[in-house]
Amino acid sequence: LNLIDPSRFSSYWRFYAMYVRYDGAIGLGTVPIGVKNVPLLRRELLPRMLQRRKADVFKELPAKIIRKLPLEITGNQLKHYITMAEDAIIKLSDGSTLRALGPLPILLRLRQLLSTPACFGLPDDSAKLDATVELIQNNPDKLIVMTLFRGTVDALSRRLTKLKIPHDVIMGGMGQEHAAEVQRKLNSGEIKVAVCTMQSGGVGLNLVGANTAIIVDKHYNPEKQTQAYDRIHRIGQTKNVYIIELCCEGTVDDTDEMILQRKIKMSDDVFAKALIADLQAFLRRAK
Repeated sequence: LNLIDPSRFSSYWRFYAMYVRYDGAIGLGTVPIGVKNVPLLRRELLPRMLQRRKADVFKELPAKIIRKLPLEITGNQLKHYITMAEDAIIKLSDGSTLRALGPLPILLRLRQLLSTPACFGLPDDSAKLDATVELIQNNPDKLIVMTLFRGTVDALSRRLTKLKIPHDVIMGGMGQEHAAEVQRKLNSGEIKVAVCTMQSGGVGLNLVGANTAIIVDKHYNPEKQTQAYDRIHRIGQTKNVYIIELCCEGTVDDTDEMILQRKIKMSDDVFAKALIADLQAFLRRAK
């Protein structure tokens, strides 16, 4: 909005105070919990926004089926997780410790440990990667795997190499030519699996050669999460699409899901409900 109309939308915090319901105090730390002044916000946004939902435009797309696969962490992975949660440290293989200072670094480290302790050079004891490999082995079709962490990409690639499962990886720094080559190899059937970080593989790629996506770690941004799903759910896809979200119940995965659902609800409150309300008003006027 600031780029579109910088004179009208010149202050981030004025906008925040006008339209965001939050806990805390501006300047001292706030947590968004919802939207306020929705009719006024809709009046500001709708003349500046054109929204076309993919399901309405491309009705020939096959179904997208999302399911959560609950997992339980045990053994060394659980020990590392508890140590970080209680003491804010990770005991590394060389005997040293890695300390997290503050709630956000602790949350990040806990998410990495849930993905795989190999993110810290520790043994790859991971319930999520165990499940990922099992899903790959039991699926005759091609798949993509999405994660937030480079360490998880490396760890899963080592597992797939050991099992002689044809695959390739996409991470930051590899360049567009490499990403395009991985796209070609997956869609042509030269490889069975593309393992990607969500930042590098979640946008701009057409991976419709696969029809299953395994999501090891979810993104806090609902839009980026949807973009990752759309690598395989897009024009050219002929099969039903299956999205498998791995989650360790009773861990920070629950927190991640709560944050995502709250953001989705905020977006729906502003846009989805607004579109319905505007349509109903139009129909009333038409009568």
